[in-house]
Amino acid sequence: MDLIVVYLLYLSLLPKAINTEATEIADPGAFASAQRRTRPTRKTASVDYRQFSHLTQPHQLECKTCHQFPSKNWKEIRKGDEGFPDVTEYPEHQGCLSCHRSQFFARQRPVPYICSNCHVKATPRDTSRYPFPSVGEKFLTSDKAKGFVSDFRVYFPHDKHLDVISKRQDDWRNKSVVREGPMAAISFRENSQPKSGRHLESDPKSCETCHQTYQPQEKSDDEFVTKPPKDIGDNFWLKKGTFKTRPITHSTCFTCHNQESELAPLPPDCNACHKLPTPSKLASDFDSALNT
Repeated sequence: MDLIVVYLLYLSLLPKAINTEATEIADPGAFASAQRRTRPTRKTASVDYRQFSHLTQPHQLECKTCHQFPSKNWKEIRKGDEGFPDVTEYPEHQGCLSCHRSQFFARQRPVPYICSNCHVKATPRDTSRYPFPSVGEKFLTSDKAKGFVSDFRVYFPHDKHLDVISKRQDDWRNKSVVREGPMAAISFRENSQPKSGRHLESDPKSCETCHQTYQPQEKSDDEFVTKPPKDIGDNFWLKKGTFKTRPITHSTCFTCHNQESELAPLPPDCNACHKLPTPSKLASDFDSALNT
């Protein structure tokens, strides 16, 4: 008797089971959606390896870990008398492979994304690299410079340098001064200074050693850097000679700070001048002693 009751109960439930199975088969999307809801989701952080940054914690190493001073091609970048030992090239591949081997061999087209940090195309036929930022004008006119903002701020105490350079200019008037030591090699365009002494009248003195007038008008009839619109009215438009330029290479710095003079900081000591910003030190020209 009990066996018959169990059998009848089974028959009553069978149609419902068949209908449920048919519904799941007829709507596979709903079934898959239900399956996905039951599985835990895994989120992976997305990193754009096309954008190298020194601000990333693992990249905050000693400069010499990745950069070689001087670069092997420093004589090729600046020819003849313009050449001087400098970092003029991106790091070698080995410096990147030690941490980014998987990114170097990623199956990405046309090339692994990480290659675009240094290489223009990075193909077997074209392995040319972008100009390195330290080379100045050549880099600034390249595609790499579009939207480029350096990760570093430059530590440069103007007061210390003005004292030295102004003293040198005072020496020009006193021909009896004997120049000795590492400062004896400093030229500061001594032979090209006007005899009138006009360069000694400004205060602070010797700014033109590093800062030149941007597009001076001189005898030109063009008052503006670019032609202004006809309806400019009282709006601002950049006139020639309004601003001063700033050094964009190491050439002026290394005039004094070089291996022969042994005047610290020396060229290999990159982090003596190039420092990562902190919330309390965001100025591009700062003295750590004055900002603490």
